[in-house]
Amino acid sequence: SQSGHPYKLNKVNDGTPPVYPWSTVPNTPAGYSWDDVTYVIGGYGWKARWLDADGWIVTGDEVQWNLQAETFSAYHASDPPGTKPYDCGTCHTTGWVATGAGGPHQDDLPGIWGTFAEQGIGCEACHGMGNDHIRAPGPSTIVKDNSAASCGQCHVRGDLDKILVSGNLVRHHEQYNEFLASPHSWARCTTCHDQHASTKYDDLADGDGVTSQCTDCHSAASHQVTGAMGALDCIDCHMPYGTKSAVSTNDSASGNEVHLTGDLRNHIFRIDTTGVELENYFETDGSSTWIGEIDGEIRLNLAWACMQCHDGNGAFPVTSYAMAASRANGIHDN
Repeated sequence: SQSGHPYKLNKVNDGTPPVYPWSTVPNTPAGYSWDDVTYVIGGYGWKARWLDADGWIVTGDEVQWNLQAETFSAYHASDPPGTKPYDCGTCHTTGWVATGAGGPHQDDLPGIWGTFAEQGIGCEACHGMGNDHIRAPGPSTIVKDNSAASCGQCHVRGDLDKILVSGNLVRHHEQYNEFLASPHSWARCTTCHDQHASTKYDDLADGDGVTSQCTDCHSAASHQVTGAMGALDCIDCHMPYGTKSAVSTNDSASGNEVHLTGDLRNHIFRIDTTGVELENYFETDGSSTWIGEIDGEIRLNLAWACMQCHDGNGAFPVTSYAMAASRANGIHDN
């Protein structure tokens, strides 16, 4: 119940907002009250969107609530209100059956193009129907699939051999795409994560969302960094915030996308130390942009791995890709 999965879709009952552990969705978009909305999409950790009184996703310029920034932002602003259906139930509900415009519709709301057994991702979404397990308790009567591919049914976007990018940041729920492109593709998501615990609120939750540390496999002695960077964790450089779910920072304030920062960590791990500029880093095919291969491997750009912290200010300013590359090369050679 603390993992975040059950809060992918939340019903609004009699105008009463949903209750979340540790996060709050304080207001509805302008022009809507809690009596005007039927469900909240998300609201745990990153962002919230709404379904209107007829089940259509609320669209417009200031309709997505971003928890970290405590601001509203646009979502499908070009789509008139009452035209964007909710058809996201495969990864946001349990027991989703897509029905299309003709219905039947959950709660008889025409904007919801499907039905579901439970709002959010419940136990049976991953473990299968529990009838037999209740009648004859035991491991043989429940699904236990802890493969990465199981998680990848939802934590994925588009083709598995591409990592889609928008605005120079990886788009959200692409962890499986990144994982397959990483040197850790031999492992499982559960090698490092407890799928039943919170990663976002790891310091507040009962369990630890991250169960393994990098040094459990990688020698601390051979991968340490000396000097001022010696206090950093491995993930500060190898899992930077290069993905955007709700908001990005450093770009609009400075007008410089070199130091662009998202709100989700990458799962690519390898770093490209050649100094390729971010704006020259992606391949484009029509309207799709994705990370290409660097010497046969997909790697993190220095704009994410180094320059989110070394933003041209402070005691150790980095003002160019060449400067970042010169320090990044051999950084573990002490």
